Amino acid sequence: MRGLAAHEVLEIWDQGEGLSPSGRAALLLAIACPDYPREHVESLSIGERDTLLGHIRARTFGGTVESVATCPACRVMVEVTVDVRTIFPDTAQIASRDASSRFPVEIAAGDFIVQAVAPTVRDVEAIVSTAALEEGVRMLLRRCILRAEKLGNPCEVDDLPQEVCALLEERLAEADPQGDVHLSIHCPGCDHRWPMPFDILAYFWSEIHLAARRLLRDIHVLASVYGWRESDILMLSEGRRRIYLEMVGG
Repeated sequence: MRGLAAHEVLEIWDQGEGLSPSGRAALLLAIACPDYPREHVESLSIGERDTLLGHIRARTFGGTVESVATCPACRVMVEVTVDVRTIFPDTAQIASRDASSRFPVEIAAGDFIVQAVAPTVRDVEAIVSTAALEEGVRMLLRRCILRAEKLGNPCEVDDLPQEVCALLEERLAEADPQGDVHLSIHCPGCDHRWPMPFDILAYFWSEIHLAARRLLRDIHVLASVYGWRESDILMLSEGRRRIYLEMVGG
């Protein structure tokens, strides 16, 4: 695993603008994790995938993540700063894990017993084109549930009550915590605390979008002044590009 070079940021942005979130994640991992075969990536849970993305982001733009949130109690804007490497664990176990090592979750609720495993990247990609959220959730459960019983007899996934499905979704989220990250936010003004969702893929992609736009501007200025090719400009370190831009007033 490694961080992204300037030309890779531009290439990923160019290819990924028209892709779904899962497609963008696959593109990022294919370039930054060349030692991970596609089959291995597809067998990862969403939390494991996002852990890899978090470490790629740290190696590309640094570990610090900065954002703002509105306090739900007093409506004051609160600055949020966190090191992305403290959110996502080390990646060593991900490299050595295979799909067969995933432990199932089992719940007992009323007359029902259900056993399932956390959804994988492959499972999520399979429902990307599903328009209806409820149907997408049901499709995902069908792929994740290993066994469902009612009063000891086999039961179809579609026959599970909503409350059983909701409990199962909650337990699966607990089994894959990096797949549904919430930051604990504290308002210094009113002392209120609340959880804020954090989507590393969306955050990372917004940074890639901004970085690509800056790179295109840099290329335009330096190519216009010096006649350099895009590939030559992208090979320059960021520090050298900044100095050249300062000298031409860009």
